[in-house]
Amino acid sequence: MQPEAFTQIITTIFDTPQGWKLIGFGTAIGFVFAVVALSISVVSFPFFSTAMQGSGGGSDFRQGRAGEPFYHGAVGLIVAAVLAIGFLLLFVGLAVACRSWHIRVGISTEARGTGRPV
Repeated sequence: MQPEAFTQIITTIFDTPQGWKLIGFGTAIGFVFAVVALSISVVSFPFFSTAMQGSGGGSDFRQGRAGEPFYHGAVGLIVAAVLAIGFLLLFVGLAVACRSWHIRVGISTEARGTGRPV
């Protein structure tokens, strides 16, 4: 089935069981990717930062928050929240810019009387 319009795609995703499977699998895969990325960065960043300072390669990490999964989970949630806020701001900015472009094109075509964008 070829979608005819964007609204048909959205309707197909939210109104069919296959669409909800797509949403579920996409969310699960994204979550696993986020957990793996956070786990790698929790281990590698302290080693990198202590190596740059010339100390013993991660000893601060082993003494610090190595065994605190709730702390790392909270950090992951904070990062996810900041990313979501940033995405929403970007999306709102994009929508405003797109609308202002349409307004400008409409005004300029009316002023010239051509009926086509400048």
